[in-house]
Amino acid sequence: MDGRFPRIVDIDVPALENKVNSKVDEAIVISLDIEPSESWIRLFREEVEQLLGQMNLAEVTIVGQKISFFASTDDYRRLGDEIKRLVAGTSYRLQRTRNAAAGSWKSEY
Repeated sequence: MDGRFPRIVDIDVPALENKVNSKVDEAIVISLDIEPSESWIRLFREEVEQLLGQMNLAEVTIVGQKISFFASTDDYRRLGDEIKRLVAGTSYRLQRTRNAAAGSWKSEY
């Protein structure tokens, strides 16, 4: 289990429209301090998938240290807050799992 737990360092919000058209609109881009591990990306995507039924998350992608998604003028704050919560929650869950695994390893000896 690796120790890479990314944090948000910047959010770039382009001009937004009332209705999202991901083919022509620019995405909102969240920059992370480090590139997430494969396990982090897998867990993050699982969390996003669970939210798809609850929220209108449009095309959330992760490339390197960037998370991109689309939002309208009406929902970008709510969606941005949700993505920020997911980033922090994913890192927390992986760190907790790693710490639990390290604790069980120590207790065996």
